[in-house]
Amino acid sequence: MEHLGNCDTGSIGAAARRPGIGARVLLCVLTAWALLVVPDFLRVVRPLGSLGFAANNNGLIYDVQGPFATPAGSPAWQAGLREGARVDLSAMRCIPVETAACRNTLAVLGGMGGIQWVWPGRQVSLRIIPATSAQARNVVLTARTPPVDGQTRLVLLLNQIVAVLFILAAAWLVWTRPGPMTWGFFLYAMWFNPGQLYVFYAVLQEHPRALLAQEVAQALAQAAGYTGFVLFALSVPHGTVEPRWRSVERALPPLAVVLAALQLASFASAFGHGTEAVTRIAFLAGYAVDVLVLAILLNRRSGQPPQDYQRLRWVIWGAMIGLPAFIFADSNDSTTLWLSFWGTFSPSAKLLGVFYLLSGIFGYLVFEAVRRPRVINVAIPLSRITILTMLLSAPAFIFHRWIDEYQAAFDRPGWVWIVGGTVFVFFVGKINELAVNLAEHLFSRSRHRAAMALRASDDAFLRASTLGEIENLVAMSATQALNLASAAVFSRGESGFERHTQGIGWDASTVLTLDAAYDAEAMKRAPAKPWRIIPGETEPPGFPTGLQTPALVMPIADRLRTFALAFYGPHRSGADLDAEEQALLVELGATAAAAYARVEVGVLEQRVRELEARLAQREAATPEASSDGSERAPLKRLRP
Repeated sequence: MEHLGNCDTGSIGAAARRPGIGARVLLCVLTAWALLVVPDFLRVVRPLGSLGFAANNNGLIYDVQGPFATPAGSPAWQAGLREGARVDLSAMRCIPVETAACRNTLAVLGGMGGIQWVWPGRQVSLRIIPATSAQARNVVLTARTPPVDGQTRLVLLLNQIVAVLFILAAAWLVWTRPGPMTWGFFLYAMWFNPGQLYVFYAVLQEHPRALLAQEVAQALAQAAGYTGFVLFALSVPHGTVEPRWRSVERALPPLAVVLAALQLASFASAFGHGTEAVTRIAFLAGYAVDVLVLAILLNRRSGQPPQDYQRLRWVIWGAMIGLPAFIFADSNDSTTLWLSFWGTFSPSAKLLGVFYLLSGIFGYLVFEAVRRPRVINVAIPLSRITILTMLLSAPAFIFHRWIDEYQAAFDRPGWVWIVGGTVFVFFVGKINELAVNLAEHLFSRSRHRAAMALRASDDAFLRASTLGEIENLVAMSATQALNLASAAVFSRGESGFERHTQGIGWDASTVLTLDAAYDAEAMKRAPAKPWRIIPGETEPPGFPTGLQTPALVMPIADRLRTFALAFYGPHRSGADLDAEEQALLVELGATAAAAYARVEVGVLEQRVRELEARLAQREAATPEASSDGSERAPLKRLRP
């Protein structure tokens, strides 16, 4: 069975390469470091505290309300801090590092940018220069926990789940398909995922050396992530960089050095230097890399083989959706770039969380495009994601309002509502499946035309008088209705499954007889259950190559026996056969099986009639006498 793969998953087989021991250890270490987003699950049931203000890397305070509903609820506002005041960076610099002043500075400036989160009850002493005076003063703030509604908790929970899946999926790609392409995407996924690290940074705030070491590692990781992302764009989906892009590949090490230097320089605010300008340049440089990646992907579409073109479309659509969503959320969450644009308005953490969640679509589309040699048309998953979003929006709002109204009355702990929200999302997902099927049934005109064309061939199957006619119908009707690249039928013969007709996309140089493994595989399965062929791993020698390589094996069978095996290639566009199209082929196979049975019965009846006629002629020519001298009565003819 070395030629047969797991038909229903299309996943990479056991023959996939594995990284060496050193690479595996490095991959595990980096994955564990990236999974430091996991502690933020704690914030779903136990939110962190806030000092109620945000300062940029020049120490300028630009927000004194923070996550609180009103300024009056902010500890910073209550302590007299106002917009335009400054944190005295020179008086609070981290020299030496192990000081209370350094810990306080890192609590308001270090790590994540924007609003900082600390443990509830944490006291921070700051040296503040008021906007209206040059006389600095000491201010002591005590962190408080802002109110967090159920919808915000649900968005946070979903973001953390998606982040973990994002990281693990990228690591799995490296583990199963090691190479510059998968390593590049993994380095990007380590840092640029929907997850958050506020709990981890809250722990490190009490250990300045560890926090500063984390910031250095963060700078290097971000630079590696951006350059790895460009390398990924240059080599996806086949894993090699085309010659015309070699100059861009050679420019990646200098790009990494520049990005790392900008990131490291932005952390100099902890040592008394205003670095807001450098910080903005660093963020803008990273976003420019994202734009470069999208431009490379769009440029590389031309000249790709059809199947790689379809896989590249998945990556491009993922980038077009995920990158703008991540840039919007990240730039509003961690920088002051949008302050002049928004004015008094500021996107809520809930809204930013939705955009972070939307960026996770990129990870899913990339994961599928890299791991699958063939993919279905990208419009299908995108339409399903759109329908799911529409289904979630209104019910989620109602669920949120219901929580706000009844949470106090029922007096249940926060985790109960989170469990309820998870169950709610599960049922919405089930409704989404029904809605997707209904929408595809109502609005997919091409699918309707294909179904009508295949069902219109039923009359032709009924009129078919030979097995050759049926085999041609099985191949021709499917390829014409679904615009497939190849098709061939192997009927059961004395030595196994044999191809008696040429088929479409098959020629005289291709295989005529299948080995016994296919017969065994067909016997293992329920009648007419198709299975996939994985390119490069499960197709035997002698099959067509390139776009004509078979993608699906469709047994033509009834409950008693398998008459034939039909091999279908992907669409001429390179897209794989989706579940709906496979269902249409199953219907075609059932019709063909009935036609096979009818023709075989007809052939047997004709042979019986011929044998009876010959027997009758022989008896009439040489009647045999019975033992008592009378003639033996002729045999009764069998009923047709």
